[in-house]
Amino acid sequence: MVTSKNEKFKALKLVVFSTFITSTGQFLQKLGLNILKPAIQENVFANILQGGFITVLGIGLYFIAFVLIVIAMSKADLSMVYPFIGLSFVWVALLSKFFLNEHLPLIRVLGIGLIVSGLFFISKT
Repeated sequence: MVTSKNEKFKALKLVVFSTFITSTGQFLQKLGLNILKPAIQENVFANILQGGFITVLGIGLYFIAFVLIVIAMSKADLSMVYPFIGLSFVWVALLSKFFLNEHLPLIRVLGIGLIVSGLFFISKT
């Protein structure tokens, strides 16, 4: 697919934004399911419903992110767009660190640095 730099930049903005939305959705699902922790059932659908609005909102954000990624893939090469989904790992780590007080060991921080540096090189192609 031959795309202009402007279209490629639009696609990258969309996919970066979609990864943030995806990660926010995962974060909200975790918050909603933390409410259930003492009463987790084997039926995943019951867990989702009992997690309430927060969990359902997280699932809704997943859907929105999916639509944005499809749009991004229509504007640029899949081999350029798809690796940026790896940013979800970065967003989840940051959200977990700052809002759930999860520990980020140095090895994980180094891994996140490798993801970001790899995406930098991909974005230059």
